[in-house]
Amino acid sequence: MAEQYEIAEDKLFDDLKYCLENYSVERISIRGVGSRGGGVEVNEQLEDKVFDIEQVDEGISVLIDGKQVFLYEQDEEWGKDFGVAYERVNDDGVMIFLPRGYDPNDPNLPEPRRSRFHGANEEFYMEIYFKGRIPLEFDSGELGLEYWCVDRSKK
Repeated sequence: MAEQYEIAEDKLFDDLKYCLENYSVERISIRGVGSRGGGVEVNEQLEDKVFDIEQVDEGISVLIDGKQVFLYEQDEEWGKDFGVAYERVNDDGVMIFLPRGYDPNDPNLPEPRRSRFHGANEEFYMEIYFKGRIPLEFDSGELGLEYWCVDRSKK
């Protein structure tokens, strides 16, 4: 598993929209929870497409080229917990796997080659991949968990 940082629930949608407007999105993958790569609902390369999301009463509407391709449902219990994961590779080309608790801005770590927003609701696991680093800053902490948000001062 790649290193990951939990996003504060109240910042998720705005942070994700900001990233879609300011960073290069690569692809989206939505599959059934627990399917381990099966049960794929959406698996799209997005480099030559217009990708967007909209907040709707039921959750997040996923749009590709202006058409809704998926409704990622969110309710009081499911679908609001998201994180950002970094994929880092060392000088030997080996993926680095870090446990929780690392500073995402540690200058001693290699620069991420990819950032991934990911979350799960009761039925589906959604991943949105971006090229390079989505910069994060500490947001808050509670019950031993640290929450992060997108650092908009670093583009």
